Amino acid sequence: MKPVRVLYVSGGSLDRGGIASWMLGYASHFDRELVAVDFLVHGMEEGPREDEALSLGAKVYHVPYRRNDPAGNRRGIRDAILNGYDVVHAHMDGMNAYPLSIAKACGVRACVSHSHNTEFLTGNPIRRAAHMLARSRIPAVATDLLACSEAAGRFLYGDALFKAGRVRVIKNAIDARRFRFDPQERRRIRAALGLDGRFVVGHIGRFDLMQKNQLFLLDAFNSAKAARPELALVLVGDGPDRGRIENAVRALGLERDVVLTGFREDVPALLSGFDLFVLPSRFEGLGIVLVEAQASGLACAASSAVPRDTLISRCDYLPLEWDAWADAMIRAGMDEARAFPEGEIASLGYDIGAAAHELSDFYREIAKR
Repeated sequence: MKPVRVLYVSGGSLDRGGIASWMLGYASHFDRELVAVDFLVHGMEEGPREDEALSLGAKVYHVPYRRNDPAGNRRGIRDAILNGYDVVHAHMDGMNAYPLSIAKACGVRACVSHSHNTEFLTGNPIRRAAHMLARSRIPAVATDLLACSEAAGRFLYGDALFKAGRVRVIKNAIDARRFRFDPQERRRIRAALGLDGRFVVGHIGRFDLMQKNQLFLLDAFNSAKAARPELALVLVGDGPDRGRIENAVRALGLERDVVLTGFREDVPALLSGFDLFVLPSRFEGLGIVLVEAQASGLACAASSAVPRDTLISRCDYLPLEWDAWADAMIRAGMDEARAFPEGEIASLGYDIGAAAHELSDFYREIAKR
């Protein structure tokens, strides 16, 4: 029996972001003899996680960005799809209609749109208008509508399609055991970052102020530190707004209290080193890092804009007001136990083994059409 061949279409590269993590996480847990996933990415340079895809036996197709080479982009997508895929699964949010319309024209019967967010990741009014127009075309070209949360589904497809049962929620599942609290790693990380004796507030996310809101976090942290001097803040990640964040740290005089680590591969160890995890995003499709933090037994604070689907065991959802966030950092206590909520993770659908099995069955079902 031949495997079902699935092409994941990403709007960027195989980077360290959430969408790439979702694609690689699920692809690595499929039985490739049943479901074989390949990847189509935008940009001609190799992404930092492309080796992971190749190690699975997957192909990675590169196409130029549409804004740079419209004809080359369309040709590249079409040529990749014509290599014999049963399912084309688009992960470009508002722009999903574009690759799916090509897939439909190529005769692919299973054209899947996936919503990973609750806002468009652009502040440019022209690009935003283009995304809104493209979003309206998705129901005409997609055979199946997926989303990482109810909020993400309603955002991309509208309330009517969600109420009609057209949208299927597929959780951003994780290999939870990787994130179990490790006291040895905790000691190693805190020593390496110079944080022994500090109460460590941690944040992990792309340095993109429009979404992740790190300047707000710095202001709230600065206010909290005046009342609780032992506080330290660790910001894990990188991105286009790193310079603005570094400038704000200097302007607030927090150079000794804020650590910027850059991108890190050892996220489970970092989570073990934290005492409180914070996610002050202005919007999130889900916020999988919040699930990972709770798997590590961490107390968490997230903005009220983050979907409540992320609640596993220990998370407060706060309005984006400085005093609320400062108070949360001041009041947070040390927890030496750090229980692993394995049962809750499984019952809520966040276990990657079970979730990948369900998605594999879905692909095999829709490929029969």
